[in-house]
Amino acid sequence: MDWGMAEEAGFAVEWLEARNLAGTKAMADYLSIASLTSDFKYDSCPLKLGCMVSDLNDWNHANKAEIFQPLLLLPFVAALADKQPILLSWDNSQVCVLKDVVYTSSTNTHTGFDKERLFKIRISTEALNEKPLEFKRRVNKDAETHVKTLTQLAHKTYAPATEASRLAGAGAGLNDND
Repeated sequence: MDWGMAEEAGFAVEWLEARNLAGTKAMADYLSIASLTSDFKYDSCPLKLGCMVSDLNDWNHANKAEIFQPLLLLPFVAALADKQPILLSWDNSQVCVLKDVVYTSSTNTHTGFDKERLFKIRISTEALNEKPLEFKRRVNKDAETHVKTLTQLAHKTYAPATEASRLAGAGAGLNDND
């Protein structure tokens, strides 16, 4: 991912986790399949679609799209739910946002995580009469495996330090005085 898309990915995970949705799992599953497949369909990327929704300030372009990990689209759609609720649906899952509150009719908020399947999403301005999800401050213990997956993927982007890179100014160089 380029830097801007990576920032948006981080935003999406943080937003979902804060609202008790499995953002870490969704991102780990999504990036795992995207990083292993050479013929990956970038047009099915929930982050790319989310950025388009944000840039155009219009969720209608995303309605009926087929994407991986639909939950990752929710933070971008939620930014548009200031005055009316927006309902994101796929298969048997429904997640509704209004301002900064999330409602779900699903007993399992971890739905939609089939790694290799595209989900046809539906977006509408409907409300759910459900109890809102509570906010949380930390990633749950059950997400540790997914955090490790994300860390392993991040390590693929690191460049090893060399003598030449240090002499060229990377790191502290030869004069490490801190």
